Amino acid sequence: MQLVERDGHFTQLDKHVSEFVSGAGRLILLHGPVGTGKTALLQHCVDRAAAAGALVLSAVGSAAEESLPFGVLGQLLRGSPLPAEVVARLCPAACAADQTAPDEAETLRLYHRLCVALLDLAGQRPLVVTVDDLQHTDDASMQFVVHLARRVHTAPVLVVVTDDLDQRPDRWSLRSTLRRQPNVHATGVGPLSPGGVAELIRRNLGEPAARRLATGFTTFSGGNPALLEALVEDHRCGGDVRVQGYGRTLLVCLHRSDPEVLQVARGLAVLGDDAEPSGLSQLTGLDFDAVGHALHTMVTARFLVDNGFRHPAGRTAVLDDLSADEHTSLHLRAARQLHDLGHAVPVVARLLVDADRVEEPWSISVLLAAAEHALVGDDPHTATRCLELAHRESHEPGERLTILARLTQAQWPLNPLAVTRHLATLAAPANAARLSRQDRTATVRQLLWHGRTAEAVPVLEGLRETNAGTAPEAAAELADTELWLAHLHPPLARRSAPAASLNARRPVPVTTRTDPWLRAAATMSELLGRGQFGKAADHAQTVLRDLRLRRGTAWTEEAALMALRTLVSVDQWDVAGDWCTRLRGDCDESTAPTWRAIFAVAAAGLAFRQGDMPAARELAEEAMTVLSPRAWGVAASLPVALATRAATRMGRFDEASRYLALLVPETLFETTYGLDYLHARGDYYLATNHPHAALSDFLACGELIQTWDLALAAPVLWRTSAAEAWLRLGNHDQAGRLIYDQLARPEASNPRVRGTALRLLALISPLARRPAILTEAMELFEACGDRYEMARVLATLSRTLHTTNNRRRARTVFRRAWHVAKMCGATPICNELLAIDGDLGVLDGVSSSSDSVEALTDSERRVASLAVMGYTNREIAMKLFITASTVEQHLTRVYRKLGVRQRKELPANLSVETASTRRRRLSS
Repeated sequence: MQLVERDGHFTQLDKHVSEFVSGAGRLILLHGPVGTGKTALLQHCVDRAAAAGALVLSAVGSAAEESLPFGVLGQLLRGSPLPAEVVARLCPAACAADQTAPDEAETLRLYHRLCVALLDLAGQRPLVVTVDDLQHTDDASMQFVVHLARRVHTAPVLVVVTDDLDQRPDRWSLRSTLRRQPNVHATGVGPLSPGGVAELIRRNLGEPAARRLATGFTTFSGGNPALLEALVEDHRCGGDVRVQGYGRTLLVCLHRSDPEVLQVARGLAVLGDDAEPSGLSQLTGLDFDAVGHALHTMVTARFLVDNGFRHPAGRTAVLDDLSADEHTSLHLRAARQLHDLGHAVPVVARLLVDADRVEEPWSISVLLAAAEHALVGDDPHTATRCLELAHRESHEPGERLTILARLTQAQWPLNPLAVTRHLATLAAPANAARLSRQDRTATVRQLLWHGRTAEAVPVLEGLRETNAGTAPEAAAELADTELWLAHLHPPLARRSAPAASLNARRPVPVTTRTDPWLRAAATMSELLGRGQFGKAADHAQTVLRDLRLRRGTAWTEEAALMALRTLVSVDQWDVAGDWCTRLRGDCDESTAPTWRAIFAVAAAGLAFRQGDMPAARELAEEAMTVLSPRAWGVAASLPVALATRAATRMGRFDEASRYLALLVPETLFETTYGLDYLHARGDYYLATNHPHAALSDFLACGELIQTWDLALAAPVLWRTSAAEAWLRLGNHDQAGRLIYDQLARPEASNPRVRGTALRLLALISPLARRPAILTEAMELFEACGDRYEMARVLATLSRTLHTTNNRRRARTVFRRAWHVAKMCGATPICNELLAIDGDLGVLDGVSSSSDSVEALTDSERRVASLAVMGYTNREIAMKLFITASTVEQHLTRVYRKLGVRQRKELPANLSVETASTRRRRLSS
């Protein structure tokens, strides 16, 4: 052990060694808690004395040998230079095989003979006698040490012992006698101060590490040198506190302590935060005073803080030291004890789970209650462990089936794929009929998620039959299920149900027998189906706000995913972005994978809509990494489609083809998730010059949407995509019909929808009309923030202006198109622009400036953004309802603030930043 803050001890010990060599014998008592370095100080004293020519006799006390008479004395004599026959004659009991203790009179004569022999040795050369861990020395040997201490003050004999005064109070009398000797020098050895902790770290790891680690190491070690050195070694081995390092060191220290200390430490490890002296006494079988003394010993040694272990690694090491039978027995006793005392069910359940066995009839109900508590608290790991144990230990068939249903719901956030092995059991007709209504509804959802439609249909039909004429909440729940089916699994929904079902469900309040998250999913499905997008978005926000307060039912993830998708699909991107940032910010490694995957795919959808293709692809990849495509089930279409479309728009066609090659359930195209997949595949075909295949996929989307009556809530813009495919095939008539049809539909009021249609309309319109149509489309995309579509419009407008010989504005639009396309990562658009750069000759002048526009006022920004778009001063004046002179004054100030001299030097990203700034201002 490295010794820090021990300079005073060294000085004092060196002085004692010098004086005893001169004939002034004495006794040195080094006392302090275990692990504080007493043995190292004793060894320092031995080394100095040996260097001065002294003879050293050493022994070490052991808790395991306390009952062995003359055990320590035997160690001392066997290390002496006395002949073996002399030792045997002087101390036959110490050398005998059975070591039987003689009577008291004979013992005193023995002590006298041994002291005389040792003093004779000291007459030849100075003698050092050391006993480490005196508190674990057998009584007979300790009496000899006392006997010797009384006789060394006039001889060159140095007796050095280490002791922990807080241990073995039952043997305090003998040790007290030793302390009262006139030539004793007692030296306390305690834990290190925070400065000492920092110094030891500095010696081993350097000054920067000392500044960084001192506070934490002081907390975890309490200044105990043994624990501190273990922390330093753990840091060398990787940085984290290890059970094999810090934990094992603590365990060694506990084993060097009294047996009662180790017992109480085990009780503390089992009971955790619920440990109290009375409970520890009952659990360990020790009396209250013994428990109190053991706790005091551990606190003094700095093993504990607030009667708890300083680091979880310590608790883990103590538990790992138990045998399997001890581990189970101790945890079951603790569970019974806390249950009888009325402790909370999560506390009792934790002990039962750790025991991995139940014995009491109340145990199953405790495990089930704890699982519900954990699910409400968003802790599916604990819930799963409780339910797995309850299912294994339950012997009643009906109860086991109910537990199994709840187990699948608890496992779902951790890995939806893990529950598939249970679904066949739950869906079996005989079993499904015995499940509760909520469990059957949850089973239907789980089966459909994994594309197991054939198994889900009988369970669903059973629900419809048993709910006929039953309680109002049952009818309302069935109506909710039908609405959800109509939104995601239309072929399975009863088409005649909505009107009557809605009347049945509305008056029914949410009770303990209904699922609020199913109601939320159904409400959003209904609003989207009716085209009430504003109300759907408002309800989605309510769902996401409640998400932080309560989870734990089978429909929570479904409602959350639908809420986030709703906000993105209705183009409330600022709101969706805030929620994605907030929810993803709350995630860490302990967050269930399903939740992290849901938040990632929602963020990917938002990034895609905003035109950030690299971010969309990366987030979609993250969603498929956190949760494998197989675990996503039919919903795998969401990350797969987003990754495919993003890679396609980036020109990474090999990557897009790999995404499309991922296995998805065959029943995917019986769900609305399949529309996303078909649309993404059509985009890929169109980009790789397979317009017929692309048209087939787009038209298939349209047929499904019309068959399923999803016209108002169509998740994909199949008409404009099909129109683009017809244009590639040269059929302007078919393209025109689809474009005008799209512009006549209610959803055309959406800027993104109308802008997409207008871009295509320009391609089939007379050349003279194209700039006006494209300009309107550009303004629509700028208003909604879709940068990718903005780049496509700008590229088309640049070509059109070039064709009509408006080269000045064509160059300006080209610069902006190039900049926006680069921001989106849209390599194909950049390549398309290269085709006209030879005539315009502006590529070398494309600005990639990131000049800040924060210094501009709102008025200056508006004027500057229109100037970047190529408008003249008069046109800007007409658009903003100001005079041309005012426009010129604004531009003069803009040039000065941005350090440019003319209009063409304005940064191309100015209008993009301005649009973004405007959206942030409106959202706030």
